[in-house]
Amino acid sequence: MKNIIIGTAGHIDHGKTTLIKYLTGKDTDTLPEEKKRGITIDLGFSFLDISENKKVGIIDVPGHEKFIKNMVAGISGINYIILVVALDDGVMPQTKEHFNIGKLLGIKHGVIVLTKKDLVDEEQNKKVREELKKLVKNSFLEDAKIFETSQKDKTSYEELKNFIIKDVENIQEKSEKNVDDEFKMYIDRFFSVNGFGTVVTGTVVQGEIKVDDFVNIYPLDKKVRVKGIENHGVKVSCIQEGQRCALNVSGIEKNEVKRGSVVSSNFELKHSHIIDVVFEPLKNIQIKNNQKIKVHIGTKEVNGKIRIFMNDLIFIKDEDEIKKYPAQIYLEEDMYLSYKEMGIVRDISKMETLGGITILNLSLEKIKKNNFEYAQKIMDIYNGYEKIETKYTTAYLKDILKDFHEKNHLKKGILKAELKNRYFNDLSNKDFKLFLNDNLEKDEIKIEVALEKEYVSLKEYKIKLTKDEKEIKEKIFKIYKESRFIPRKESIIEKDFSNIKNFRDIHEYLAVEGMIIFLEDDFYILRGFLKEAEKLVSEYISKNEKITLYEIRELLGINRNSAIMISEKLDRLKITKRKEDYRVLY
Repeated sequence: MKNIIIGTAGHIDHGKTTLIKYLTGKDTDTLPEEKKRGITIDLGFSFLDISENKKVGIIDVPGHEKFIKNMVAGISGINYIILVVALDDGVMPQTKEHFNIGKLLGIKHGVIVLTKKDLVDEEQNKKVREELKKLVKNSFLEDAKIFETSQKDKTSYEELKNFIIKDVENIQEKSEKNVDDEFKMYIDRFFSVNGFGTVVTGTVVQGEIKVDDFVNIYPLDKKVRVKGIENHGVKVSCIQEGQRCALNVSGIEKNEVKRGSVVSSNFELKHSHIIDVVFEPLKNIQIKNNQKIKVHIGTKEVNGKIRIFMNDLIFIKDEDEIKKYPAQIYLEEDMYLSYKEMGIVRDISKMETLGGITILNLSLEKIKKNNFEYAQKIMDIYNGYEKIETKYTTAYLKDILKDFHEKNHLKKGILKAELKNRYFNDLSNKDFKLFLNDNLEKDEIKIEVALEKEYVSLKEYKIKLTKDEKEIKEKIFKIYKESRFIPRKESIIEKDFSNIKNFRDIHEYLAVEGMIIFLEDDFYILRGFLKEAEKLVSEYISKNEKITLYEIRELLGINRNSAIMISEKLDRLKITKRKEDYRVLY
């Protein structure tokens, strides 16, 4: 079942925010300036109650041309549109632009709402419907249901609400979420909460993340831990593709984060300032080679230039068939992107949308515009012609794994999600699983689970430490052994080692192999001592029915902070559970 995010689209003052208020009971205009001016400036967030335990996120995007960048940031996480048109105005410039952006970003579902029906007569109503019919012809909204609403008729909103709930549930049932993909989210807001630290929010683009997982924040390339997750104000243990998400993360300050930053479970996310794309222009828009543009992907926007292969000028009239063109974009700064990610290109000087792009490759060099062979390669990748059956053989997979083991000899294997996204990204999740299962049955590979992640390796592969690495391992092990029940912080221990990289590699190896156990905020404990703590606490509760934090301190001979970390870890392992100011067996 796929999670759905609903977004509004439409011209300024056509009633998008009012519509959401009637559907959800929440006013998404939250900024003082928005209240004062009566227009949406930034993204507004709300949710629609589908059932008792199910909520669907709604993003209210600004309709004014000056705030189009915020609109693009919002719509990039949307997969269901409410196209709003005021009957007294009809189809306006931002109506067209919002609709075109949604179409270019691949949105496939939606509904049309005509607001302010009480302000017009039948002739105006008919005129607007004809304008809409022309706008949405041959698009995902061509056969969309059309509703009319009025603030004087509250039942009109109820009819719309009931339809949307039913429509969204139907889409969810027919869709499949890709939790096997690596986690990725573009940050649209960030702030600090007293007692908790930094919080970043966004819409999950792909994958799944759990509490206590580690992620990287780019372009900082900083590893942080997920301390807590919320979805529409409700604490959850994990969150998935298509959901609104607030992550409470450790190891980073609010002032280090920027809107447009990427949160990813891939610690080697690729980046470049040269990107190979397929460009889909809008009709009646003229695009020249080396034209200055602004690229919008997720909540990130970067200036650059576009070079279209084999063409110096593109202009498509209304009656012409839309074509797609291979192109390169040269950005003023690196972007962290994924294969087949979609974005919007706008003209810098005219501030109008030129078209959409699909990312195919992060390049290392500029290619001449008349390089037909390279242009054809881009289109072949886009169309899937590069998927040659012989490519995906056992030999191909074994070569990938052999190369990975040689370069990463301390790792258990390559992450399953990383393997798919880096080498098999044109296979569906279903086909990729079948491919791996076939190789498992052939006894060529193995898949092992560690720290709730799946690692793929060659069947015969085993980690072998060098003499120096064994010495580092023993030194780390000794530190944790001498600390007994008192957790130690990795960033403090590493100061005792001259080669920080070697230390971190060995430390990660110990954690993945389960020799040391992560607790929280960079703190670890030797597995044997955590098991001993579990035994002592369990025996104490069996005799006394419960145990307090003070009694845990006394039982293990540790300080309060250490007792809290161990207690909370035992809670997460479902050995104990907290009740008021004491714990009982789970």
